[in-house]
Amino acid sequence: MRLARRLCYLMVLLGCGGGDGGQSGITGPPSAALPRIVLSTRTQLYSIAGDGTDLKPITANPTQGNKYLPRWSPDRARIVFTVEDRSVVASPFTGVYIVNADGTNLRQLVHTSGGGCAAWSPDGSRLLCTIEPLPGSGETVGTYVVSAADGSRLAVIPLLGRARGWTPDAAHIYGDYGPLSGYFFIANADGSGVRSIPNIVPEDGEPALSPDGARIAFVSRRNGPSEIWTMNLDGTGLTRLTTALGLTDLSPRWSPDGARIVFTRGYGGILPLFYDQFSMKTDGSDLKQLTVLGTAIQSDW
Repeated sequence: MRLARRLCYLMVLLGCGGGDGGQSGITGPPSAALPRIVLSTRTQLYSIAGDGTDLKPITANPTQGNKYLPRWSPDRARIVFTVEDRSVVASPFTGVYIVNADGTNLRQLVHTSGGGCAAWSPDGSRLLCTIEPLPGSGETVGTYVVSAADGSRLAVIPLLGRARGWTPDAAHIYGDYGPLSGYFFIANADGSGVRSIPNIVPEDGEPALSPDGARIAFVSRRNGPSEIWTMNLDGTGLTRLTTALGLTDLSPRWSPDGARIVFTRGYGGILPLFYDQFSMKTDGSDLKQLTVLGTAIQSDW
């Protein structure tokens, strides 16, 4: 099985199969027990069943910029994502878009020169976004609470770091200072009362809070390679979930029931040649490869 998957990756690399618009590589009837996963292949958004079967396209225009940060709404009816188009060097743009889960009703929500929206509020009415405003807009770079209905700015949160999401009760927000920044924080919803989350080192980044708000999954290079770890919000219970010698594990996201974690695995060292989605139980067991596209860079459960 391992040899077959390596051959499949080689075919993707040589252009003989896989890639955008191909099959996920996982066959069989879709599982009704696991919610669907949304994933980005840079140029397209897809969804797959929680077991990796039943690949379905969501977006239909692979030429309109690169697509990042796909995020399910709490009711799983909509997806917000960021489109980045750097093809025009003089005027690059980043747009935040929203689309129904079946690909209908695609519309632009926010037009900026950079940034994106990292999370929905628990009630699905708001989005937590880092925005680099368009020149002449009068706005400043920062963290904004944005209406999921019309993209209007509801609040500016005074933070030096990058907000990643709300706690389940929406009373607090959490985040970091950027990729592998080595500093995680939690603050009141208005940005006040910032305090650091302990037991973080400079090689840690990409925190993701569990659905019950008790644990965080994150990326760490404290042992060398980029791996997935978890711990409690108070810094206890530090656990390494993946061993990624020669691999690059990134972007952990929790399943809605908190029982599994989906993450991106890159192959090819520090600058991987291809990426796919894997899932595992929250203790690191039952590792499953969900895609063999070679281009699946980000996902959300």
